[in-house]
This record gives sequence, C-alpha cells and structure tokens, in this order.
Amino acid sequence: MRNLSTTPRAKPSKRRYLPAGERKRSLLEHGLALVQEEGWENLSVIRLARLAGVSRQLVYEHFPNVDELTWQLADRLYEEVCTSVAATIRAHPNDLEAALREWVRTYFAGLQERRLAHMELVYGHWPLRQLNRSLEAGNQRRRHRIMDMWADYFVGVNGLSPKNAQALAAFQYGGFQGLLGQMEAGFLSAEETADLFVEILRSLVERLGGRF
Repeated sequence: MRNLSTTPRAKPSKRRYLPAGERKRSLLEHGLALVQEEGWENLSVIRLARLAGVSRQLVYEHFPNVDELTWQLADRLYEEVCTSVAATIRAHPNDLEAALREWVRTYFAGLQERRLAHMELVYGHWPLRQLNRSLEAGNQRRRHRIMDMWADYFVGVNGLSPKNAQALAAFQYGGFQGLLGQMEAGFLSAEETADLFVEILRSLVERLGGRF
C-alpha cells in the first residue's frame, strides 16, 4: 500500500459537459490515475467523483457499482499492456534481444503512468481482487493473452517447441514483474534490468534447445 501522506495528489478536474462516450473515457482516465496514486484498494465512486469533478450520480450512470468500475479499469489497463507487447513484437520480428530491451524501455517509459497500477493489479492482494471472481477471471485471460503472444514468438523466432515456449512465456511474465519490483525498490537501474532480463532469457532459450 502506498504512503498516502507523501504521495502528491492529483488536482480535481473542473467539470465540463461532455458526450456520454467521452465522459466515460474521461472517468476511466481519472480512475486509472486514482489507482496509480492511491492503489486499487482505495478505489471508490466517491474518490473518483471528487477527482473528476463530477457528482457521484454521474459516475453511477456509467458504472453501476465499484466492481463494474474496477473491472472496466482493469480491462482498459490490460488492453494497453497487450497493445504494447504486440507493438514490440511487430517492431522486432526476428530479434529476441532487441524485443526484450524494447519491452523494458516501453514498460518504463511508455507505460510509466500505469506501471504501478498494473503491477498491483497482477500481484497485489487487495480485497476487491479476492472478492470479484469475474475480475480475476478477466485478469487470467489477459495474462494468458500476453503469454501466448510471447510463446508464439519463441516458437517462430527461437525454434522452441510449443510446450517449452509456453513454459518460458509463463516464466518470463513472472520474472519480468519480479525484476520490475527490484527496480521500483531502487536495487536495479532500467539498463541493469534490461541486461539481466536478456541474459536470463538467453540462458533459458539455449537450455531449452532454442536459438537466441
């Protein structure tokens, strides 16, 4: 849980009249900013309304309860991560090292404002995750989607069997999050994280009989 006393708070927005679709997108953006700043366990309709500068009634018009709000925020966040992974793979279709280094750079730069929210969504033990089975099921589907993209890459580029590629993708997903935690704690720089990530994957690919 974050130290709320030392975390700079975002200033509430002044309300503007927006079409329904645009208003909902705006609420989702404010919701992601809220969980990034205060954590998923502190997400509430009251806090979101205050930050977005709107009434609670307006928030309820788009999200009937906090579970639905949480689910849609998680869906939005995972979609951003999946899109980022797909773009990284497309940019480096035949070079795993370049793809891994690009992914580290993308996660730390392009997804900087969402990074802590994503890590806490995946690994945090906050009450809503434990209670909301549909949310956890959605998390699992999106984790598998990310791992499947990397597994396909390991098969096509590195010559691994589908079974080994799936195992490596699962390890890569968990290992990457672990390295991110080390960097967030100040034990590793972004460059050191990328170097270590590449060397671990290189060793595993070669031990599994693939080419790096």
